[in-house]
Amino acid sequence: GAIVLQDTVRSDTDITDDLGSATIRWRAGYFRSLYGNRFRATPEIREQLFIWELGTTSAELGAEIPPPQLTVRTNTGGSVRPSGSGQIRLKTDLDAAGSTAAIENLAAANSARTTVWTVTKNPYLRAEFALEVNDSRQRVFIGYRLTLGDAVPAAGEHHAGLLWNGTNWQAVCGNASAQTTANVTIAAAARHTVEIWIESATAVEVWVDGVLASRLTTNIPTGTMDWQVLADVPTGTGALDDGILTVGELIMQETV
Repeated sequence: GAIVLQDTVRSDTDITDDLGSATIRWRAGYFRSLYGNRFRATPEIREQLFIWELGTTSAELGAEIPPPQLTVRTNTGGSVRPSGSGQIRLKTDLDAAGSTAAIENLAAANSARTTVWTVTKNPYLRAEFALEVNDSRQRVFIGYRLTLGDAVPAAGEHHAGLLWNGTNWQAVCGNASAQTTANVTIAAAARHTVEIWIESATAVEVWVDGVLASRLTTNIPTGTMDWQVLADVPTGTGALDDGILTVGELIMQETV
């Protein structure tokens, strides 16, 4: 399937829920490949790992990923499609206001096991990505947020992640009161890895390409959130251009 447990890690039960998640126990020392020098107080985690594969029946991503695991959001010329082995392409129309392309958490249905991510369980998200052009007409968000939508999170919404605001890449977090931001340097048309870790009730860390880009200590989100990778165009202008956000391996984890 599209979601698998990390290599050499096995579930501690024969039953895996319909999210492709399970309570699993890390092999000794294995955490370093995902957490750098950070160590969990407990080795038991819930994990989702997305590995994108080309299907045989449709070019649309939605046909390749089972519905319980994610959903696709597109508007006004936006699209989400496989883009070669191990990656997908989120395309927006930079000349079209309201153009949106996103992959995101799918809400639990019919009282099924919860799909949200809980701040007190220290959620972690790691994504490989490349933005073709850092264009002023486009916005990008990768991370956790309270309310899934067509626009990137702003002050007043609980969230934590990486944001392209049309001018700068920023490490961001926010709660119901305000938003904290810190500029980071990310080159366009190059593959990067971002890691977002809600370390505690007082800190969010954002790592870029294995280096700590920012440690935010104010306006930390609370409660539960969903994950989202979003590209949107709030005000489309200019010539007909495509905004291309490529996404590789995507993984989310939290303690249990």
